[in-house]
Amino acid sequence: MKTDDLNITGRIDWLRATFKSEQMSQESLAEATGIHQSQISRILSGQIRRSSKNFILLCKFAENLHSKRKSSKKIHPTLLSALEQTWDGSTEHAEAIAKVIRSLSSLSVKQMHF
Repeated sequence: MKTDDLNITGRIDWLRATFKSEQMSQESLAEATGIHQSQISRILSGQIRRSSKNFILLCKFAENLHSKRKSSKKIHPTLLSALEQTWDGSTEHAEAIAKVIRSLSSLSVKQMHF
């Protein structure tokens, strides 16, 4: 077995563990990444021989999930609750909400006089 094969096998194991811990189905992964569910199934079952565009995309998606989990501890629960109640789960909506939030960056409680 080549070193690249071991690296891919290890990444597949990591992908499986990451998506399992996030309780993400193949269908929800397909919706979130744009990768067809059958391709996700092939990747996660280890039926790939080399790195592909979809494999790399899944790895990047998993890395983002992992970093979000780490950073979510720093986000105030009130803000997380508001996001959960507001966001419809789509990328487009996430970008729109992020744009609104960023537009508020110049405001601060210290600057606001009630």
